[in-house]
Amino acid sequence: MTLNTKLLAGALALILVAGMTSPAFAGAFDQIVECTANLDGAQEVQPVDTEGTGSATLSLDTNTGLLNWNIEFSDLSGVNTASHIHGPALEGQNAGVQVPLGIGSPIIGGTNIDGSQQADLLAGLWYINIHSENFLGGEIRGQINCGEPQVAGELLPLDSTALLIGGLSSMSMWMIPTVAGLAGAGLYLVKYRTRD
Repeated sequence: MTLNTKLLAGALALILVAGMTSPAFAGAFDQIVECTANLDGAQEVQPVDTEGTGSATLSLDTNTGLLNWNIEFSDLSGVNTASHIHGPALEGQNAGVQVPLGIGSPIIGGTNIDGSQQADLLAGLWYINIHSENFLGGEIRGQINCGEPQVAGELLPLDSTALLIGGLSSMSMWMIPTVAGLAGAGLYLVKYRTRD
């Protein structure tokens, strides 16, 4: 790598570091946690003999606290009268309502939750309870299990023909899409290595 190329790469790195302090940049790398639940009558604190089953997928943005859900269920013994996310409670325990969900399948929605609620959710202490006219305390239930946080962003390879500045065309470039609030336009360098 020539001295000019090193200087240019250093300058780009400084621009990147400055940009990374921007709240807009931080927002581009929110931590997303995916969660799931399988619902049935056996998980009710007093097990329910029912053909009803259900499944749920949820996602939590740990930076903003936004929790989204998509819950589907079928074959309840009667009309669905209420649905909630409850907690904090381990399997086999009951707890109060944290998030009201509405009725009918599918239930799709979202809301913001606070830091304490996030901690309980990520610790596996929340569950979904689907109530029916025949089982007012809940006909099917499922504990929510969450995975590891994933960064909501993607590094993309930059075609070396896109930047032919000095010796940069001999580098393997990586970039991210421009984020509003960062200086300039186009794509930002986040990592490089020489091919020499």
